[in-house]
Formats: sequence, C-alpha cells, structure tokens
Amino acid sequence: MHAREGEEVDEPVENIFWKKPPAGTYSVNVNLYKKRGTRGAAIPFRALLRRDGEDDMSKEGQVE
Repeated sequence: MHAREGEEVDEPVENIFWKKPPAGTYSVNVNLYKKRGTRGAAIPFRALLRRDGEDDMSKEGQVE
C-alpha cells in the first residue's frame, strides 16, 4: 500500500482474493519491506482469512 514515499495513508489495506483458490497448504507472512512515514518503532498489523463469508482466522501483531 505504501509503495511510494509521500503517499502514505493512516490505515493501509492490502487484499488478496480468489474465487476458487487452488488446493494446498497456505501460510500468511508479514514483512516490513521499508518503513515509511513518521510512525513509532513498531508497526501494527492484522491479518484476516475469510472463507465462504466466514472469518476463519484473525491474527494481530507488530513488525519492526
């Protein structure tokens, strides 16, 4: 969401959608590629997995 310096937003969102995801085992990772803006040391995140309209998993944490 923050690919360009100076275009930061207060609540960035990234989405990935599949109508029919391929079968398999998936993992969710959060990587802080480059810190942007004037936030403190830790950057909070929330990852949400929704399947068939139901919340299957929600994970919150921080990256530095």
